[in-house]
Amino acid sequence: MKAPPGSYPLVQAGKQLEHIAGGLIEAGFHEGVGNEATTQVIEKTKSQGTRLLIRISSRFFKHLSSDYDLEPIQSLQSLAAEVHQQTREDESEVQIYDKMKVGTQVQNELKHTALVT
Repeated sequence: MKAPPGSYPLVQAGKQLEHIAGGLIEAGFHEGVGNEATTQVIEKTKSQGTRLLIRISSRFFKHLSSDYDLEPIQSLQSLAAEVHQQTREDESEVQIYDKMKVGTQVQNELKHTALVT
C-alpha cells in the first residue's frame, strides 16, 4: 500500500484486539465522514458534469483463525479494569471478556449485527 510521504494509513482496532486486550484497547467503528471541503468537491463535480459521483474505498480486514483461543492477556485485562474503575461510574458498562474460540466470537459479532440469525 502506497501512502504520500508524511501520511499514514488509518488502522482501526478490531473486536479481537479489544478482546485480547481485555478492553484496554477499544474497537473502532468504520464510518465515512464528509466536511465542507467534501461538499465543495461534490458541487464542483456536479457542475462540470464530466465525472460520476461515486466513492471508492478500500478496507483491510484481518482476523485470527477460527480455532484460535481468544483469551485476554491478564496484565492488559488488569490494567483495563483499573482504567475503567477510574473513568466509568457505572459498573454495568464494563465488558467481560471470556475465553472463547475466534469462530465463536465472529459468530457472536455477526448475530449482534443481525447478519446471522
